[in-house]
Amino acid sequence: MSADVLPAIGVEKLEAITLGECADVLRPIGLEQPETARRTRQRMFYATARYFYLG
Repeated sequence: MSADVLPAIGVEKLEAITLGECADVLRPIGLEQPETARRTRQRMFYATARYFYLG
């Protein structure tokens, strides 16, 4: 995840990240390693949900 996701969107604030940016990051991972893309998507969803729930 740190090699694929963080260079692309790691410095942005969570509320500034769009769904399109998430898809752009996950698409290349999914083509090579579908299981890794699935896990990364789950972690991104959890982080977003936690952010909005806890503030």
